[in-house]
Amino acid sequence: MKTVLKFYGWDAVNPSRERARRFEQLLTVLDNAGLAPDIFRFGDGPEADPCAREAFLVRLAEGRRSDLPTLGRQANPAYDVGLGITGMSEQVTRLVFADVTAGRRPELFTLGSALAGVLHPAFGGLGYGAEPAPLDRMLAMTGSELRRHGLDGLAVRSWFGPDLMAVLDPGPLEAEGAVLTPTAWGGLEADLVPEPWQAAPGVLADAKTRLDGALRAQGLLGEYSHPLLKKAAPGWDRVTSRL
Repeated sequence: MKTVLKFYGWDAVNPSRERARRFEQLLTVLDNAGLAPDIFRFGDGPEADPCAREAFLVRLAEGRRSDLPTLGRQANPAYDVGLGITGMSEQVTRLVFADVTAGRRPELFTLGSALAGVLHPAFGGLGYGAEPAPLDRMLAMTGSELRRHGLDGLAVRSWFGPDLMAVLDPGPLEAEGAVLTPTAWGGLEADLVPEPWQAAPGVLADAKTRLDGALRAQGLLGEYSHPLLKKAAPGWDRVTSRL
């Protein structure tokens, strides 16, 4: 089953060098997990030319504004990573694992927490397209959509950065059954249920409905139901005023 890890960030002082530094840390996390990538390239189409790891890092630090750096892994478990357009202030890192068995899913939760620890996202999540409700839908936001409109709900595991923590009341989430864990980097990790990798899709979907309601009550959920008429969350200016 496809599994998505996505991390949204913004406001780096030096976007190109900061991105390159954090990307080197991302590579270290992947290496330590036995998930080293074997493809590095700029662009995501068939015409994109692969390059060596060292050359990839050098070009990433140069910060060419039109660059679209991507990488991937062909060995099992295979994945693709997109780092977004280099010149964008809303930095998004997205990892898509093509086919992960339920037995290997706990590894990805561990990986996600380790990656959040080096990327320090404004918001992040791990989800997968399980029925009865796709639990990665809320990770379809772009970085600019998150900045303008707010959250589109929780993932199976979510990460809140310090900007969100400053306006979030975690009490209602905990009251609805979320498992909340403060992080060493000043954020908060939130699971829909205890040991979510073992939970049935219906259990996760029900928990997401309750917890999204708690976020909506705090004015942090944007309106994403209509693709052309998205609206900002009523309380999202409490976040954007900090940026």
